[in-house]
Formats: sequence, C-alpha cells, structure tokens
Amino acid sequence: MQFYSAKAYDYVRKILLLLHPSLIQKWAQSINCEPSFLTEAFKILQKECESKIEKKDCCLVIDAMAIRKQAIWDKVKKKCTGFVDYGNGIQLEPTETLATEALTFELVGLRSDWKIPLGYFFIDKTTASVQASLVKAALTMAHQYGLKIWCITCDGTTTNLAMFEILGCSFGTTYDTITIKFPHPSTGNDVFAILDACHMLKLARNALAFLGKLHASFQEKIEWKYIPALHQVQQYEGLKLANKISTEHIQFEKHEMNVSLAVKA
Repeated sequence: MQFYSAKAYDYVRKILLLLHPSLIQKWAQSINCEPSFLTEAFKILQKECESKIEKKDCCLVIDAMAIRKQAIWDKVKKKCTGFVDYGNGIQLEPTETLATEALTFELVGLRSDWKIPLGYFFIDKTTASVQASLVKAALTMAHQYGLKIWCITCDGTTTNLAMFEILGCSFGTTYDTITIKFPHPSTGNDVFAILDACHMLKLARNALAFLGKLHASFQEKIEWKYIPALHQVQQYEGLKLANKISTEHIQFEKHEMNVSLAVKA
C-alpha cells in the first residue's frame, strides 16, 4: 500500500498499527538494486518456472529513459551517485561521466500474464556495441536460469537498429533483404527482433510530414498535403467525412509522443 499510495498508507496508519515509512525504506535498502542485472529477479522466475512451465517463454523489452543529469550524495552508501554505471565492476565509460539516461531491461511473459524488471544501467548516450553486449549477457543469464527468450522488443532508434545489426539482423530496402532474427548466444536458436509498433507509427507520421511524400510499391505516392487540405475543407464546411482529424493532428509538433494522434493521422 505504501508503494502504490503514500497518502493512503499514512491515512490507514491513523486507524491501524502499521510500520513507519522510514522502516519500510530501510527494509527496501537491504535488497540489492544496484545498476546491473538483478539476480533476485532471475531466481524468482526460475522458482516460478518449476511449478508453472508456461512462464518459461518470455520476451525481452529494452527501453532508455531520460534522467536528470546530476550527482547526488548517498548517505547510506556514503558515495556520490548519478554517474555512468554498468554494475558488476564493468567500466565501459569513465566513471566521472554523469549519466543522462537509464537503460532498462524487462521480461514479459508470452504464454502467461506477467512482467518483471530484469535490470537497469546508468548510461550517457550508449553505443550500439555496448547495448549488444548487454543483450547477449541478458540472454545468457536467462538461459542459465531456465528461461527462453523468443524475441526482443524496443524502439526503432538508430542505436537500436545498429544493435540488431551487430547481433546478426539486417534491415534493407525490400522485404527480401530484411533479416529480423539472430542466433541465441548460448543455444543458437532464433531470437526475433521486434520494433515497437507505437514508436514506428510515430516515426512514419513524422517522416511523412517532414518529407512531404513517400513512394509506395508501383510508384504510388503517399502525400501529407492531402491531410491538411482535408482538415481545411472540413473546417470550412463544418462537418467531418467519417474521420477524427483535428488541428492537433496537423500541428502535432507539441504532441509528438501522443500515439493516438499519429494513428488517426
């Protein structure tokens, strides 16, 4: 309860005899949550798979989140935190470099409904080769604990595409030149690369609006100018022709992260 709502926990403490939040924080600090792959998560999944075999099949999800660039003094550990940190003694960048992002790894069940954080790393614009090394480490550790990762899902950024190419994928200009799988570092089985559909829709919308037009098969043109023109006609006539296009869809620069706007456009 304290994790989901601190206010609710404080209110219930007025009625029931519950632990003080500071004691809960001390208990949480006893768990090893340093930047790295979380061994506790692997052990929990290994134990779960012994009784529920369907939890063995899973997907690895990777994402990078921006964090505030700053150094903070940790009273418990008695050291400054906020620098680039790959954990387990791995030093891929100078430790004096302040981190700007948190690279997160998460496992999601394919045949059952579950997900669990697998690890995180403090990075500063990491390279594709570093990410590829971390992915291989995650696949290897998952195999050691009896898990089978079938695919990897992430955004379609240039770093992620380069990472997949290092692992063995290739992204050409035609379907015949695209390879979306690579061998597992431990078993040799195919691991599939899946680019997040929501992010790819936003990239496609942004490319169409920036370039003005795209060429489909048989040289058909997909042009952005018709969308603003349709919106202008609907505004003038005061009706909509079975669509939900609005000014926000045309002037989307302030709402680039909104997936629904990209889908409707």
